[in-house]
Amino acid sequence: MLREERLKKILTKLELESRVSSTKLMEEFQVSEGTIRRDLNELEEKGFLKKVHGGAIPRPEAPSSLDGRMAFATDSKALLAQKAIPLIEEGQLILIDGGSTNWHIASQIPRNLRLTVFTNSILVVSALAEHSMVDLHFLGGKVFKSSQVTLGSEVIEALDQVHADLAFVGIRSIHPEFGISTLNREEALVKKRMVGRSSKSVVLATADKLHTVDHFTICSVKELDLLLVEEGIPEEELSPFEKLGLQVS
Repeated sequence: MLREERLKKILTKLELESRVSSTKLMEEFQVSEGTIRRDLNELEEKGFLKKVHGGAIPRPEAPSSLDGRMAFATDSKALLAQKAIPLIEEGQLILIDGGSTNWHIASQIPRNLRLTVFTNSILVVSALAEHSMVDLHFLGGKVFKSSQVTLGSEVIEALDQVHADLAFVGIRSIHPEFGISTLNREEALVKKRMVGRSSKSVVLATADKLHTVDHFTICSVKELDLLLVEEGIPEEELSPFEKLGLQVS
């Protein structure tokens, strides 16, 4: 089998099974461990997958740049954000971090709802700046320009003074085994602290984010309270999360 054909078959298996085993690939293709390792390394370098112990799982399909993410699956994210709005109640203190889906949530918060919002997202601040009923707090720190959020110790220290009723945590990836993850370590640390400082942590995920993993873990699935997903996702894709005690809606 030609190498190019083998790489295509690996990606096909990954799409169908959501995970590939190095041992099984060696057996199926009758090649050495070193050959499969080089294949997976190449596919990881090209952004097609993420290597994990014993094999590989998919990387998210969404673009990594903010402009790309804002333009990606816009309608699906807007509809998904609608599912989050009923969770927000009068008088709550909520945390909203960066992310294109979280921007949709902020944009849809009813104008007659009185809230306190803490955020490290420039986009969320912009969306809520003229909301007269929202007591808006911007968590200052170093600006991570590619995501338009503030990060670092100043943000984390400010979060330590807050106990929120609700946190909306933006994600790129969620996997039943590897939890939720993102591309940037500092961003992961801020998101993790938001989860820890809230009574209820909510993540929203379009289909492309499920069963994928990125470089830096935010927290495990068991540390979350609610996963909101778009309509039409097969139950077999959601049941692994539900088996871990995560409410899925």
